[in-house]
Amino acid sequence: MEDRNRFFSVTLILGDGALAAGVGKDIWLAQTKCELLEAELSLRATGATSGNTDVDIKKNGALIWTTPGLRIVQGAAAPAAVRAKPTIGLSSLDLSGVPLDPGDSITADIVAVPGTASSGGFVRLLLRARDV
Repeated sequence: MEDRNRFFSVTLILGDGALAAGVGKDIWLAQTKCELLEAELSLRATGATSGNTDVDIKKNGALIWTTPGLRIVQGAAAPAAVRAKPTIGLSSLDLSGVPLDPGDSITADIVAVPGTASSGGFVRLLLRARDV
């Protein structure tokens, strides 16, 4: 069988209204062997007072990005988005992404929000299915 890259995405919803800091804002459970290649944080509004919107991404409760994994600064032109690739948990054999097995969890934690909260946020995960 021909070896092909099979990409797919998953969206984690952080909230439609004003965002609040907290862990486990949304969770996705892997249903097949795959690898997490990158994540994108998108906000409808970036907040009106000082501070950033910081989101950490975790695999089974452990960080897979140097914190903050995804950051959008207050006052950035809205809507705003930022992308990042995992930086923690990669071995020399995992050059492209964080390996996931069925049942592994990926969570999005809001670490910080501006004084006047950002709103309308989600995280989109880019993944690639793997056979082994």
